[in-house]
Amino acid sequence: FEKENIDTGTLTTELMVSVSGSLAQQESVSISQNQRMSYQRRMERGEFITCTAPFGYRMPDGKNLAIEETEAKVVQWIFQSYLDGHSTARIAEEMNRKNIPTAWKRGIWHEQVIRKMLSNEKYIGDSLCQKTFTTNTFPFIRKMNHGEADQYYIENTHPAIISRETFEQVQS
Repeated sequence: FEKENIDTGTLTTELMVSVSGSLAQQESVSISQNQRMSYQRRMERGEFITCTAPFGYRMPDGKNLAIEETEAKVVQWIFQSYLDGHSTARIAEEMNRKNIPTAWKRGIWHEQVIRKMLSNEKYIGDSLCQKTFTTNTFPFIRKMNHGEADQYYIENTHPAIISRETFEQVQS
């Protein structure tokens, strides 16, 4: 308001503030749509995109996944324990008993997290892009993708922690 020399005490400036706010919001929506289009094009070209590294990986350069050896051993143990007949609940209990830190170094392990890990294609070096999507209209809402948006499966985007054979055995 100081930059534009706007006095918020008058009715006309109230209208100006309202119009300026609407323009700013529209600009923000436009920037968001451009960013989304950029992500879409990269997915179509098969370029890997991720914002966070799953347990067992780090992103040392901010965009590529690299194996974190200590956590990778835990991931391998999880898959092997499941193949040995242990339930996801028992695996989570064992990890909590051993005080194995979670991905964010806080909290406890839950069987839902173990189930998600066991079905995550990232552990075989592949990437399924757009598991979630953001709606196109304001307010933007992040949703699980159940076919509403295109998904892109890209093989060999990063080093694998688990073999494809092990992963396929767990899936069957």
